[in-house]
Amino acid sequence: TCMNVGKSFEAGTEGVVHVALTRENGKNGALRSALNRILEERKDSSGAERVELAELPCIEHAAGPDLDRLERTLASASELSQFEWILITSPESANVFAGAWTRAGKSTTLPKIAAVGDATSRALDSAGVSVGFVPSVALGEKLAEELPLSISPDGDRA
Repeated sequence: TCMNVGKSFEAGTEGVVHVALTRENGKNGALRSALNRILEERKDSSGAERVELAELPCIEHAAGPDLDRLERTLASASELSQFEWILITSPESANVFAGAWTRAGKSTTLPKIAAVGDATSRALDSAGVSVGFVPSVALGEKLAEELPLSISPDGDRA
């Protein structure tokens, strides 16, 4: 459920464009900056005197019920050896994964890591996790199409 946790707008305000940003509260900074820059450039052509941005979060990230299982798996060389690839699909999941790996002691060798896009790859790199593959387009479908799997008789498990 989306909840308005910030400012409310005066309905029918002439010359003002209202824009709601729906990412998790506090995670709209880059989008807010980009919008402000672009809207400032377009100010004359839009007819608006000003633009007001408000956070209207529609998502909240929380630790999943099996986070402890992830940490145990990352701490166990025998469990990790079951996987040829770990696929990380968002910067937020990259942060969760990296945090779990840190709490697990970073003592095991990770399988190959694939990141669904550049932002996910950067999040992993900044946490010291080496990324072995990023698809040409930041889409899960492209990751599935382009992931370099060499199927063995036992099969790759990602």
